[in-house]
Order: sequence, then structure tokens, then C-alpha cells
Amino acid sequence: MPSTLLFSNLVQTDNKPSSAPVDHQEQKERWLNQVVSTIGYGRQRKHDEQGCQQCDMVAFYYRQVLEESRHYEMDPAVLELVWQMTKMLLEHLEARLYHPLDWFGVMTRDLWQYAKRLKEEGVEGELENAIRITIYHCRASIHQHGGGMDDLVKARLYYRKCVSLSTVFARQQSLQDAASIFLSQHPFSLSMSSSTLSISSSHSNSSSQSYFSHPPPLQSPSSISSSSTVSSSSSTPLMTPCGHCGLEKKAMPICAKCRSQRYCSAKCLKEHRAIHVLTCQKP
Repeated sequence: MPSTLLFSNLVQTDNKPSSAPVDHQEQKERWLNQVVSTIGYGRQRKHDEQGCQQCDMVAFYYRQVLEESRHYEMDPAVLELVWQMTKMLLEHLEARLYHPLDWFGVMTRDLWQYAKRLKEEGVEGELENAIRITIYHCRASIHQHGGGMDDLVKARLYYRKCVSLSTVFARQQSLQDAASIFLSQHPFSLSMSSSTLSISSSHSNSSSQSYFSHPPPLQSPSSISSSSTVSSSSSTPLMTPCGHCGLEKKAMPICAKCRSQRYCSAKCLKEHRAIHVLTCQKP
């Protein structure tokens, strides 16, 4: 558990009277130290076959420093904080299906509201845009993982928001590339009504399977691209996405244990093994 120094503004650190004026720059520097300390603490968390360790506490600190950021000018540290928050969410997409994660929902709401506030303020600086791109991509990825037709529409909506902003950061450009791939592979019109989607879904498959037969496993934000399975008729060859990179092929290597997770190559299978083992089960 982190020491109280992680949030030094919550304790009296010297002999100054509590009413003594504090310089704004000094306050910002103290807050930036908190952000850096929080990110460092977050990197110590573990998420493996043993389960989550410290994730709930990390989420609490992430949310606290993000909330405090509204009192200061934008800083690159906030972009890194948001990146770590979205990365943490995407790493728990599968885990939340099997274990209650009270922090997951509240942290997503904090991020969605943060992006909304940046948009409403109308400031499109390099950092502001990069933060919104990161959050939009995360939100779209969560909907993509949801698997329903409504989720597909929402995933497209936020991927479109993601690619609509300009950015100079390579990391965010990578997210936009992944979003563009998804949009190009799923050219659905966002003007389609829910009833149309429902009818289309019922005619495409008599079963209750969603458009995404195999939602993507745990991935980092930069690795998520596409995870759909297209089977418009019985004569169409089954196309499944690689569990690691999202590439779709007709013939793919498969996990020898669960016999369901497919990969485009032996290399992807090997690289994704540490993550897949969290949910891999014998049939």
C-alpha cells in the first residue's frame, strides 16, 4: 500500500500555518508530483492468472488525480495518466465478466465525462486532442467487445470520433489507424435505426449469436483493431480474427487447450499466451 506521501496535499508536511498562502505554481508542481507518483504506483499492479493485485487501489488514485487535473493547466502528465487508465480498462475486459470489478464502471464514467468536458470547452490543443482520441478509442473498444448490434453502432460512433481529430503523437496515430481499419471493415450506416438492426440481426442468423461471435481478448489499446466474424450465409467460409493482432484468415492456428481461440500465426499465439491463459479453459 502506498505511503501517504503519494498524496502529500492530504497531510501537513511542514510547520507552516494552515492559513499560509500557497503559490499556485507550487501547488501545480505538488500535484504533478502526485500524478507521476500515481502512474509509478499503477505500474506496480499485477494482472495475471493469479487475478488482480492492487487494481482497485490504483483505480482510486487514478480517478483522484484526474479529478484534480481540472484545477490546473493541461500537462503531458495528464495524457500519460489517461493512457494508463484506458490501458488498465482494456486489460480487464475479460476479467470483469467473471469477477465483480466495482472500480471499472466508475472509472469509465470519469473518463467519458472528462472527454466530454474537453470537447465542450472547445480547446483543441495537441494534448487535449490526444486525450480525447485515447478516450474515444477506449470507449469504442469496450463497445466492440460488448458484441451486440447496438454495441457495433456505438463502436463505430466513437471510432469515428477518434479519427476525426488531428494529432501529432505517434501513439494516438496508432489508435486512429486501428480505428480506421475497423471502420473500413464494418461499413455500416450509423443512420440505421435500432429496429432495422434488430431485423437484420434476426435474418442473418437464427441463433442469438451477436455480430461479434468472438469478442477480442485482453489487449493493450494499441493492439485492438478488429474482432468480428462475418458469416452472411452457410456457403461463406468462416472468418475469425486473430486473438492477438485482429487479422482475419480462413485457416488459422488454434489454441490446443480451449480449441476456440484462433491466431493468424504461431508468433501471435506465442506472444498472446500470457494474456489468453487468464480465460483459457478446456471445452
